[in-house]
Amino acid sequence: MDFKLALPGRDDNAKREFLTDVIAFANSGGGDIIYGLDEEDSRAKSATGLGALDVAAEIVRLQQIMEQIQPRIRTNVKEVPGGDTGPLVLLRIEESSRGPHVFEVAKGTYRIFARADGAKYPMSLDEIRASFVRSASIREQVREFRAKRKEFIHGSIPLALRQGPWLLVHVIPFSAFSGGLVIRTEELREASQDLAVLGYSDQRPNIDGCLRWLQQNSGQAERYCQIFRNGCLEFVETDISRAEEKGAWLFGSRVDLAVVRAATRGFVLLRKIRVEPPLLVCLTLANAQGYEMYQGSDDFFVSVRRIDRPMIEPPEIFVDDLEPDIPGLLKPGLDLLWEASGHQRSLSYNEAGVWHRNVWT
Repeated sequence: MDFKLALPGRDDNAKREFLTDVIAFANSGGGDIIYGLDEEDSRAKSATGLGALDVAAEIVRLQQIMEQIQPRIRTNVKEVPGGDTGPLVLLRIEESSRGPHVFEVAKGTYRIFARADGAKYPMSLDEIRASFVRSASIREQVREFRAKRKEFIHGSIPLALRQGPWLLVHVIPFSAFSGGLVIRTEELREASQDLAVLGYSDQRPNIDGCLRWLQQNSGQAERYCQIFRNGCLEFVETDISRAEEKGAWLFGSRVDLAVVRAATRGFVLLRKIRVEPPLLVCLTLANAQGYEMYQGSDDFFVSVRRIDRPMIEPPEIFVDDLEPDIPGLLKPGLDLLWEASGHQRSLSYNEAGVWHRNVWT
């Protein structure tokens, strides 16, 4: 934490000092700056308040200054009641996995700071290099996690899945591999209640966290969601195809809707358990070799060609905001799934790239 008597001034030097404070926290695990507090020996001494300032306007000003930070960081600025001497302002800088963060002081000249023992300092070359390596390492851990999960689903998942192709959607926060995050099973269970509206009606805790699924009368699971204690989410959908003697088809509309619904509910769930971006959305279409992707309703088919491999994996989709245009965010991945069957793009979007299907979430 850091305590300041007053908000940053409006001149360039004050703005640079403010940005230095913020990126030092962002590059060092995050933290809080409280404006309107006096301190002594790095401890809060008294609430001096900020007087009769227009705090709402000042918060907007701070947010605008922080737009100069690259890459973007997540912050939360809010007013805190402070009594007769006026309110305080709390600036919370979230832990980041996208560092090192910098700001430009002149064209081509950047400043990079970190924080230790209550003070900020310029990062050394070794520290900057280690920060880049850490971000790359997280991506490698994400890929290892996906590979292990695909192997697990194929071999030892504790549910009997419906036969045929299945669609896998992973929502993977960077914090799952960088911050030692462990969420209580009870909190996961409560946060996952909304998944029941998508058909994940059965649930039980397991060693990984909480499992929700929909079971058919045959005893096979049609879909499931595994919610991990580190904040990762895994959605699997199997009701996306039909196989007959004359051919095998994937229903393109069901594939697209399953992905959009999973991401929509997944982002809501992450907000509830206070897991922050950045994160990756990863799509996998498995057991699809020999199937053809069809457009239109389930009863009207226009064949294109058969998928020529058992597994389709579009590139990971990077997300730094839990309230985005979700169909727009997912379009590159969905386009590639359709292209695997000879289409030029997902037919859930019009020629202008605008999503046109109705989605209940």
